[in-house]
Formats: sequence, structure tokens, C-alpha cells
Amino acid sequence: MIDSILQRLAAGESVDPSSPELAAAFADAAFRRDFVDRAIDFFELRERLDPELDVVGQAAASEASIAEFVQGLGFFVGMRESFEQGLAPSEGAVASEYDPRPALDDIDDATLDAALEVLSRSFFFEHRWGDEQRIEGDLFVLPNFELATARPHWTSAATASGAVAVEPVDDADAGPFAGRIDSDGSSRSELKLAVEPDEDLVTATGTCAIAVASRLRRFPFTPGDVGEKRSDGDVAVTLETLQNDCARVTIEGADTDLPRVVIGRDATGARLRERESQSQHGHRTWTGDVRFAGTLASVEVVVAAATLERRIDISASAAPEPAADGCWPSPAAPRYLPPPPEPTFAALTPADLGTLELTAGRMTSSFEFNQSELHVHLPRCDNSALARIDLDEASAVDAAGDVVSAQPYGCGSSRALACHRFSFEGAERPESVARMRGEVTVRYPLRLARVTLTAGAPSPCGLRADFDGPRVTLQLEPPDSDSPFDLGWLLSEGELTLLHALDQTGRPLRRLPRRTWSNDSAELLFWGAPSTVQAWLVTEWDTVRTAFDVDAAPPLDESLRDAGRAPPACRDHRDDA
Repeated sequence: MIDSILQRLAAGESVDPSSPELAAAFADAAFRRDFVDRAIDFFELRERLDPELDVVGQAAASEASIAEFVQGLGFFVGMRESFEQGLAPSEGAVASEYDPRPALDDIDDATLDAALEVLSRSFFFEHRWGDEQRIEGDLFVLPNFELATARPHWTSAATASGAVAVEPVDDADAGPFAGRIDSDGSSRSELKLAVEPDEDLVTATGTCAIAVASRLRRFPFTPGDVGEKRSDGDVAVTLETLQNDCARVTIEGADTDLPRVVIGRDATGARLRERESQSQHGHRTWTGDVRFAGTLASVEVVVAAATLERRIDISASAAPEPAADGCWPSPAAPRYLPPPPEPTFAALTPADLGTLELTAGRMTSSFEFNQSELHVHLPRCDNSALARIDLDEASAVDAAGDVVSAQPYGCGSSRALACHRFSFEGAERPESVARMRGEVTVRYPLRLARVTLTAGAPSPCGLRADFDGPRVTLQLEPPDSDSPFDLGWLLSEGELTLLHALDQTGRPLRRLPRRTWSNDSAELLFWGAPSTVQAWLVTEWDTVRTAFDVDAAPPLDESLRDAGRAPPACRDHRDDA
């Protein structure tokens, strides 16, 4: 029976130990131990496990623990197959997008302590749901924040009326964001209130445990180094592959949980933005695939060789509020953004837009599995992320020509592939969809220009900005009803940021979540007093309309959903050989 169950798991089937056919077998403790032991060998997991841990005993301890183990095996099978396939390198030249994060370097105690003085005041209230307050921190003020962890522990809070009781939270389990620092250098933590107050919090205090890489091991590689292993102390790194925009590296050592980062550079030596990654972790090995936004000339693996640890007092504050006279006070401590990456807008002509390319796909998410998709492919530049696309009289039909869905909706886009996706929902049997028909209209931004707005200066491109402390009021004058451009489009916060407010030092300020806006006017608040606003505005549009009648993609096998193995959500046929 055990071999049969393992074969089913290996084939991607779902296995439930509590099902009628298996419950009696898994109720036996000896059977559970035998199953776990043989599963470890069957899936070649022995070398990945810490020999000091009793994995067999823990997994076989109860019917609940064996159910978790079997579920984990199913997840592992799906991830292993996806990882073994690897990230396929792109064909041809890849447009470069750069990573603006500061360089990594060895640091000393004085450098860290100076940064911690700033960090102690760099926490701010984000959102509150009932008795839970989310707090954001600007961890990018730390040197080497990519190789750091931060665990805030909040112990007190107060509203304008007085103190509010706080529930104790264990440092080791401080919410789902504990220890994590996002790629932009921000972190989030949670404060649990004993009683939900009627007022908003104005202050919170606590401590934060910080660990920062202070000494670094560097392992540089070029395409000619594929297959080479380089060692430094008890850490060894092997460059497995390096092709166009993708690289795979393996790290071996006594402690592969050490902070690490894989950096890709182009021929100029500039650091490329990471586009996607996947990894596989063993007991003494870590293997990672990384795809970068650009053609690689070299990669560098940086591993922490030593860390500095501190526990500091921290405080969080609330957003500024207008005074009785209506004026907005500037925050005592400005919050800055890391240097923003530059978008890669192109100056195009209608001929560059050409004829629209449309392909078909299938949804891979669990709840919408196999729903038909229409993919609209556009020129590969950041202009395409800003295109406005509408489907008119669109429907999905079966082999007999009967309409099974007339409800297309936008379900995402890929900036990297310049592809916008539309799904036809509502089909009772998604696999019955044979064709998709209708008309697509694309309003495309051919050219964009960056404008700088200052107080009292002439209004370029019909956009005016008024400044009042941390408040900026934007006005489109006059609003152009024939243009798809509006302020809501300008203020969207996706992969591309089109508007930045700078203070007198020229650094970009963080925007507060609160804002009010319509299509032609907006009021924004920032953590600081902006003196200028920089914005990207569209100066020339083009409109393309085309009818489509596209064969639906073949339905996906059900096992792909059950095992969590799905093809890329947006596959661009122009990448095919």
C-alpha cells in the first residue's frame, strides 16, 4: 500500500490519509513511521534533512501530523518539478531595468549605530482593523538592509485621550511579517490592542531586534565560469548556469540560512533589477534560479560572513492632521523613498504599434482553473503598461458556436512581456470553450514627457500643483474629455510610479495612504513638505481597433491544479524559438 500511495503522490495526485480507504492504515503508528521513512528515501529527501532532528518521529506522531506531512509531500512534488524545469532564459536581447538599491559593503559598529539613531524614529502607523494596528518601518535607512532582519516588539500605545492597553506578543511570533524586510527597504509589523479604542492611535513605543550583515563574502562569476566552484571559509558557491537573463547558483556550507543575495549586472557593471526567482533548500545546500531585467554580463553571490546585532528602543507616530486654521503641519521626521528606478518609456509612432497580436491561454488559479484567456501583446517597453484596452461585444463560444460566456474582464498584465490578459468568466464548463470573438480597442501612449511642477511656476501640459506643507493639490486645466488620461491613472501605484514629490533636498517623499481625487483634481499628503512634483504625462496617443476570432487554448490537465504546477500565467509566443 505504501508504494502505491507514494506513486500517486509522485504522479501529482491528491492523497488524503483520513479518507475511508486510507484512514485505518494511517491510524496505526507503526504504519505511519514506515510510511514516513520510505517516503524520505522515495523522494530522495534524506540528504536535505537535519540528521539531528527526528523527522520520522515528528511526522508520524499523530494522524494530524501525518496529514500535514502528506500534504507537504504533494507541495514538494509540484515545486520540485517546477524547479527542475528551471527558469527558461529569454530569447534575444532583453531591455535593461536597473536596481537603485545602495551597494553592499562591510560596515562597523559606528556606521550601524548612526543608522539606528535614525531608524528608531522611522516607524509609522499604516492601517488599523479593529484591535489590530499595522505599523510600517523605513528599514532602508539601515546599511546592507538586503542582508538584515528586524523584529519590532510593541509594548505601549496611546490615543489623544491617553494610554491603551496592549496585548503581549512573543518576539518569535510577532505576526506574519516578523523579521521580513521588503525589497524596497520597508517592513511591516502588527500591534495587538487589548481593547479596541474609539480614537486613532497617535503614538506607540517598543523595542526592535536588529541583525545586519557586517562582513561579506563575495563570489563573482562571468558566463565563462559556468560549472566552477569558489570557496571562502566554510562557504562554497557554484555557478550552475548563466544564460542571457537567467542564472542558477548553488551555495554549500555548514549554515545555508545565512543572509544571501544574488546580484546580476549588465555589460556596464550596473545592477539589474531582479524579475523573478525560485529556490530549493536542503540541509547544507541552497540552490536558486534568478531571472533579471536585462542581459547578464556577470553575477555576484554575496553571503553574510558576520553580523552585528542590536536591540533598540523605537517609536511609531501617526500621520499629520490639519490645524484649526486649516494649515497642514509638516511631519517632524520626513519619510523618504529609496531612489526610484527609472521607467523605460520609448518614443513610438503608429507604425511601431503595428497590428495587434492576440493569443489564447487558460487560467491557472484554483478557483478559475481552465477559464479561457485572451492575451493582447504590445510593444516591449513601459509605454505598454499604461495602455487602455477595452473588449467590445466579446464572447467565448463552444464548438457549435453557442455563447458560453459574454463576461470578459481584465485579469492582470505582465510588464516584462508587455502582455495584457482578459478572462471569460461564467462558463459552467470552461473546457468547452472553443473560440473567443469580438473587437478589441487599444488606446496607446506613444510618447511621454516628464514635467516638474513648482509653486507659482507656469503649468506645463495643463497640470498645476499647489503646495501647503505636506499637502499637494493637483489640477488638470482644462480636463480633456477626448483623452483617456486622468489623475486616477497618474496616481496608480503599480510596478510603475508616475509621480514623485521631492522636498528641498531633492529626495522623494513617501505618500500617505489617505488621498482624495477625481478625474481632474486630487489632494495628496506626504511624509514631509514637498517643494516640487515630478510627473510623467502622456503627450501623444494612438488608437487601434481590430476584430478577433481566436481559437481557445487546449484545456489544462486537472493534475496541474491539484499539484500546484502551472505554466506561466502569461506566456508570450514571441519568446518561442
